[in-house]
Amino acid sequence: MKKFRILPHTADIRIYVIANSYGKLFETSLEALCSILYVNKEKFPHDYRINIAIKSIDVTSLLIDFLNEALTIMYQNKIILNAVTFDELTVRTCKAELSGFKVDNFDEDIKAVTYNDAEIREVSINNYEIVITLDI
Repeated sequence: MKKFRILPHTADIRIYVIANSYGKLFETSLEALCSILYVNKEKFPHDYRINIAIKSIDVTSLLIDFLNEALTIMYQNKIILNAVTFDELTVRTCKAELSGFKVDNFDEDIKAVTYNDAEIREVSINNYEIVITLDI
């Protein structure tokens, strides 16, 4: 199980994400971020692949750092990286391959994924949730 929804917010964009593992939580959070950056739902071949390695102090910081790293790479290269394969994912370390496709422009300008009120919570056995705030 994995899913997300956009929450109403006066100044920023907030996303509620729930999944049954950390990997799925990271994957779904990336999908949610990309769905805001690029609204077109067409399927494009994943011509771009980029490896990343991130270390953080805890799993919540790791998720936010992961999303910010993906966001930076997407803006630098004008690509949407909407798929991830993890080589390693612990509560402090992420090694992954991101893949996606080239775009002409983005539908939304996201400045950053913020740490504001971000906290991964285990709501039941193997069900994790987080509310992510995007600074626009």
